[in-house]
Amino acid sequence: MFFQRKYPADFNQLLKVIRRETPDRPVLFEYFTNNRLNALLAGKPGFEPQTTDELFEVTIAAFHNAGYDHVTIPSRFFNGIKFDLAQQEKKASVSQNRNALITNWESFKNYHWPDPETGDYDFLDQFAPLLPEGMKFIVSAPGGVLENVTDLVGFERLCLMIYEEEDLLQEIFDAVGSRLLRLYENCLPFNSVGALIINDDWGFKTQTMLDPDSMRKYVFPWHRK
Repeated sequence: MFFQRKYPADFNQLLKVIRRETPDRPVLFEYFTNNRLNALLAGKPGFEPQTTDELFEVTIAAFHNAGYDHVTIPSRFFNGIKFDLAQQEKKASVSQNRNALITNWESFKNYHWPDPETGDYDFLDQFAPLLPEGMKFIVSAPGGVLENVTDLVGFERLCLMIYEEEDLLQEIFDAVGSRLLRLYENCLPFNSVGALIINDDWGFKTQTMLDPDSMRKYVFPWHRK
């Protein structure tokens, strides 16, 4: 083995941290790591996975060898859900105002909303035997409620909708939030899943993306659910 972990894997130690209890030993956490680092941690420096199976085998080995009690699974691995977004020109940064797909009621009704029931959730059972004893999967979504709404309508338009089209904006948040919630509900029955990451970007170093009242109205309710 390229790396040797110090403590046996025990997902319950991570649960203690999440519950604000005192774990029996130091607990590490990482949301995700890149493929190059994973190959190194898995003892296969320079290895480039060619299939999803190879990618995930290396990822599991990397998280285990590095001392984690979990391995994160982005829902894209099992086609859990994906919101179709417009293609953005990527330079030094990406504009959050251009190429919005939802701009009014008509485009909202015509948008192809994804169905979280069509995901290949058996993936979570298929790869469970690869988990070392004591480890669990943590599933994350393709972005959060606010992130996806911002991508769909554009940030500038989102800010204007707060004052000019409250009903439409609420429908958009509900359409995104309800589908993300259903994705998580579909993952819960699997014994291999120990937790879920409700991932979202809410702000930057000085303030939230939206004003506090709008965060409480549109964003927080779905995270509570």
